[in-house]
Amino acid sequence: MTQAQESLARFQARREEALSKVDVDLSRIPEKLSGNVTDIPRQCLSQEDIGITESSAQSLLASLAQGTLTATAVTKAFLRRAVVAQKLVNCVHELLPERALARAKELDEYFAKHKKPIGPLHGLPVSVKAHMGVKGCDTSSGFVAWAGRPSPDDAELLKILIAAGAVEYVRTTEPQALLMLETKSNVTGETVNPHSIALTPGGSSGGESALQALYGSPLGIGTDMGGSIRSPASNCGLYGFKPTTHRIPLTGWTAYNIGVETIWGTAGPLCPTFEGINLMMKVILDAEPWRKDPSLHQMRWREHAQCINPKGEKKFRVGVMWDDGIVKPLPPVTRALHEVVAKLQLVPGVEVVEWKPFHHDDAMEILVSSLSRSHTSRLFHPEN
Repeated sequence: MTQAQESLARFQARREEALSKVDVDLSRIPEKLSGNVTDIPRQCLSQEDIGITESSAQSLLASLAQGTLTATAVTKAFLRRAVVAQKLVNCVHELLPERALARAKELDEYFAKHKKPIGPLHGLPVSVKAHMGVKGCDTSSGFVAWAGRPSPDDAELLKILIAAGAVEYVRTTEPQALLMLETKSNVTGETVNPHSIALTPGGSSGGESALQALYGSPLGIGTDMGGSIRSPASNCGLYGFKPTTHRIPLTGWTAYNIGVETIWGTAGPLCPTFEGINLMMKVILDAEPWRKDPSLHQMRWREHAQCINPKGEKKFRVGVMWDDGIVKPLPPVTRALHEVVAKLQLVPGVEVVEWKPFHHDDAMEILVSSLSRSHTSRLFHPEN
């Protein structure tokens, strides 16, 4: 056994041990799974756990702020649901029950003493994609050779979430090397879609989307370069947002292309509700991360009213591109675009214009030719 294989075996043993520490009844899960598995978690959990885990992030935060729910109760419920989700679709890279419960206890003690939440995410369990640095935890980016390489510190984004009161309880699966529209690696295996386990949940943030589709997380963080938030969100019926690059801190993340400035990636939220996207972005940018990372844009999160002035002479202009001249979207996607355009045209202060593709055929040719020296060229060829 090579050193890398030994490191991988140790990681996988720790992974299974952490999952086994959560007390949840898995006996109701069928031995052979097929089709849609989204209803199965309800058969394994108490009514209290179901009520907690199927509540929105906003509802949970309100109850936590009022003291009608404790951070410990909420964290335990999501730990149990995450274990069920893992059994169904293999979406958990690493569960962190001891760390999460210690954090929840700390938050409950703070609330009991001060009679107020510690921050805007007080007591809310938040899931994170596995290549976000977590102190003491392996960050392999799906590479077997990188198993057993613990992060020396928490990623800057994770520090912001923890300072806001979040409970970090689970790290979600990702594909080898990340830049994939499915989620499969030799480190954790293949993650499948809860709506149909014969299909992919998307990638590369597919662990996030699969977990959230089973209500195993109320709010999570993924990353996106070429669709890695948007693809999983679409595949699993969630909301996902790819912020403009250089808005969200990436210090402390692990990837094979760190330092390469050809194509910039970014981190962003996935959530079952649109309001959760707004919440997460506001919390992150209210922390003014540019004060620690000068490469970031000094731009706060703006609410709807700050962007659109119904009476202003200058309208908020939105461009819509029906296709790029190479690939035509499937009918459901085109229908959704038409619905969005119709809604936007009713909003005072918004102007919708058609955006014509600018030499996308040339761009595709450059991309394909640049990848032709490796196996990845197969993934990007428009005919495939």
